[in-house]
Amino acid sequence: MFSHEERVKAIQLFLKYDCSYAATIRKLGYPSVGALRQWYKEYLVSGELHQELRKKSKYSEEQKRVAVNHYFEYGQCYARTIRMLGYPNKGSLRQWCEELAPGARKLRKSAVKLIKVSRVTKKCWFWAIENVGIRSSVLFVFFRFVFAIAFHSIRRPCNLNDFRVMDQAVQ
Repeated sequence: MFSHEERVKAIQLFLKYDCSYAATIRKLGYPSVGALRQWYKEYLVSGELHQELRKKSKYSEEQKRVAVNHYFEYGQCYARTIRMLGYPNKGSLRQWCEELAPGARKLRKSAVKLIKVSRVTKKCWFWAIENVGIRSSVLFVFFRFVFAIAFHSIRRPCNLNDFRVMDQAVQ
């Protein structure tokens, strides 16, 4: 986006160079031919360029209010509101909720954090299955136990004996 001063400067230079798009763009390094053409059309119609660039909303204030009210009345579910009204998208609805009712929408925070299993961990699993002779079901139970401990921030070192103890417990 270009400021009002930059656009005015481009139009003045465009007029000075006898409406040459190439010369104006070469001198300034901006804008594109299409943008300069649009600015010039606006200048011809109104005699000046607009001060602010404000995109006109696709939806009226009444439509926004209806969507936000529906969202809050029917369980604060974006998907349900969009499906029932047929508009807007999730991002727009979230923005409207913050504009029209700041702080009122429900923020969901997951109680469970997922732990991504790395390639190294997977390689360790396969190594333990092949070389130590541990069944995969035992290994799965053990790693679930380890990840549960890691989730609760209780860290303890684990070694190969833990696998054998777990294998004996399962048998």
